[in-house]
Amino acid sequence: MKAWLRRLALAAVVLAGIVSLLATSPPPPPWIQLDAEPTMVCAGDPVTLSWRVLDGSDTPAPDDVRIVTAPLDAFDPPVDGLQVSGDGSMEIEPLRPVRITVITSAYADVFAPVALAVFPCDLTRSQRSDAVGTLALAGDDGNGSLLAALDQGVDQTLLLRLDDALESGWETVVAGRVEALVPVPSGGFVAVGSSAAALGGEAPPVRQAFVQRYDAAGDLVWTEHFGADESDGPATRAYAAALVGDDVVVVGGTSGGGVPGEGFIRRLDVDGGLVWEERFAAAGADGGWAVGRGVVVATDGHLYVGGTTSGDVGGASLESIDAFVIAFDTAGTRQSWSQQVAGHAGAGALALGFADTIALVGQSLVAWRLGEQAPAWTAEPPDGARWTRVVPGTDGTLVVAGEEAIEVDIPLRWPADRTDVVLHRLDHDGVMLSQTRLGSLWNESLTSLASWPIARPGTAVMGGSTGGSFLAPNASNGLEAYLVEVALE
Repeated sequence: MKAWLRRLALAAVVLAGIVSLLATSPPPPPWIQLDAEPTMVCAGDPVTLSWRVLDGSDTPAPDDVRIVTAPLDAFDPPVDGLQVSGDGSMEIEPLRPVRITVITSAYADVFAPVALAVFPCDLTRSQRSDAVGTLALAGDDGNGSLLAALDQGVDQTLLLRLDDALESGWETVVAGRVEALVPVPSGGFVAVGSSAAALGGEAPPVRQAFVQRYDAAGDLVWTEHFGADESDGPATRAYAAALVGDDVVVVGGTSGGGVPGEGFIRRLDVDGGLVWEERFAAAGADGGWAVGRGVVVATDGHLYVGGTTSGDVGGASLESIDAFVIAFDTAGTRQSWSQQVAGHAGAGALALGFADTIALVGQSLVAWRLGEQAPAWTAEPPDGARWTRVVPGTDGTLVVAGEEAIEVDIPLRWPADRTDVVLHRLDHDGVMLSQTRLGSLWNESLTSLASWPIARPGTAVMGGSTGGSFLAPNASNGLEAYLVEVALE
């Protein structure tokens, strides 16, 4: 009986507290609701945007409720600043991904601000939930197909041969991280990268670089891996490759193991046998590290290696990390010509352009005529952008791509700043001819770029990672790989 009375008394106390809270709580404020249908569309397709502006229980709704959008150029004509009241709707045609909310000088509760996923449906594109990013691309293998390496996690890469609709015709999985693909004109291709897993044998004691050669049917012909043989040795990674006849030249670097990181260039014959290897290290009073990240074979018969360093490889050190380009002959002898420019981590991609011009990606794109010490021209990325990849375009042009930070400064309930991917086409003097920016409401990174001159002339293919509904609805709610073909004209 006493227990029952105690429960009754406790219930009475709780009820009294609720009544008191209701009596002292402020009345509901004005309330604004936005809705959109549909929320995923192709660029330029119609969307119905509707709103409800409701009074509070004893407070009228403010009379300066305005719709705001981010980015401002998401609609043509712009919708930003449109004043609304009561119940209403309008048809809009978003051109790019956009967030829509309302602002007012008075307090109002905004329910569910709208986010629209807008895809460039006129582009050949693919967003894949079976991978977290695109590691490498190469156009025109022996069949005129596109080769792609997709990141499926730690030491697992999906290799694919794609047709001109970016549909897979052949695929295999490599127990490593593929960083570059090189088509072989007679058919097949070469893949380079690094792995801590077993590749045709026992797992190495420390991460090693590898080179694999595949035939025209996509079957593995041979694997060659190299690096330290002791567990406390430095890790070895390969980042880029090129062909000299039937031989493969691969560049990369070593790091860790208690020794300064060195770059390397290594030549293998058609059967994977070592022809020669040369190392390059950072000089200067404080030393530092160096790594090769790009290599091209020029018309003067030399191999040009691009990379990054924290010291002096190709000239005087300019910043904490610089980009460089150095030259070797095909016998492995380093040449006297070398250059160093202000760069950043991950720079060092190279391409050959008009009139024997070699272009290097650093904080800017710097181009030299072969054999000349002074740059022929320098091109700067637009404000907020950084370039990380460059490939030859058509008619001597260069195609350079990277990422651009997009600042979104409107009152939202979540952070809206993001990173888009950008592609720019430059003429032989570094003048920008065209530019493309693509993105979603989340972040996109660019990790690979390829031209496709035989099967798809006048186009380039970009690849990387997205965290949103970029080219298709995000099916994994996480990072996904993407591929998109962009016209260069």
